[in-house]
Amino acid sequence: MKFNKENINSMITTFCRIVTTILIACCVYCSFFWKNTRIFSVTDIFCILMIGFTSVLYLIPFYSQKERSKKALFILQIIYFLEINITSLIIGFWREWFSTQNIISVIFYEAVIIFVYTVVMIVSYKIDNSKAKEMNEKLKARNGE
Repeated sequence: MKFNKENINSMITTFCRIVTTILIACCVYCSFFWKNTRIFSVTDIFCILMIGFTSVLYLIPFYSQKERSKKALFILQIIYFLEINITSLIIGFWREWFSTQNIISVIFYEAVIIFVYTVVMIVSYKIDNSKAKEMNEKLKARNGE
């Protein structure tokens, strides 16, 4: 698989979207569960960056030039979500971002993972969709339609 400038820019943009959304979600999460008594350490920030980085690495199969059916893309999306979920749960457990003794914190942490995933996917879809429409309009204009 060859990476071109566009793929790398897309991966960097996705990384920024993921990390930004995680940081916003963390602020809300910490405010809710720790009432602003939790201070994030440098290690926590590096772990958030690591989640963003691994999430982008898990996207590499999507950048292949191979055409896929809708079913294959759906399965790939499920695998991608599970990879992100497992990575986030492992890092969250290690950093004690949730307590396995408190089921509410586990459920809320999982909800945060789902929220971040959903927001990033929707934003990415909307932006990619608008770019595709713009390109189609330019092609129509070029072809004189």
